Amino acid sequence: MRSCESGTAKNGVQQRLIREKPGIDQRGDITDSSKSVGDIQKHREPIIGLGPQAQVITFIHTRDRDASKAFYVDVLGFELKSEDGFAAIVDLNGISLRITHIPDHTAQPHTVLGWGVPNIEAAVQALNAKGVQMRIYEGMGQDALGIWTAPGGGVKVCFFDDPDGNNLSLTQF
Repeated sequence: MRSCESGTAKNGVQQRLIREKPGIDQRGDITDSSKSVGDIQKHREPIIGLGPQAQVITFIHTRDRDASKAFYVDVLGFELKSEDGFAAIVDLNGISLRITHIPDHTAQPHTVLGWGVPNIEAAVQALNAKGVQMRIYEGMGQDALGIWTAPGGGVKVCFFDDPDGNNLSLTQF
């Protein structure tokens, strides 16, 4: 039997408490008579068996692997980790990017990869100096550098393309 009620944690944050008879729930978690939802979520193993040991790998498709590899390494400044008959693998600050050759690849109209940066203006200027131009969207209200500022001014975003037209972005939070 399970019931929910509100409670206040020691840090003053309002939390929903779950009260249930100790035992094992439907997911196989050991239940306690009084745990916050956050406590239960922190200790639950992911359903698909991935945990902290699993690392994110992302993919970008290209018609010209050499041009894409040069862009991500020489222009954006990431390190080439390895290359085989299937992909060039670039280290995106701890995340592997597999640049995969797809002969008839067509870029999608949405952002496929982005980075958070501490100073978007400096990042745009550095990219411009390497020949990368920001994508300007009509009616979006971007500034002269191609940076859009979200309502409220807290977030700034810009967009640019890789050699295949894959849309990339930078965000300053």
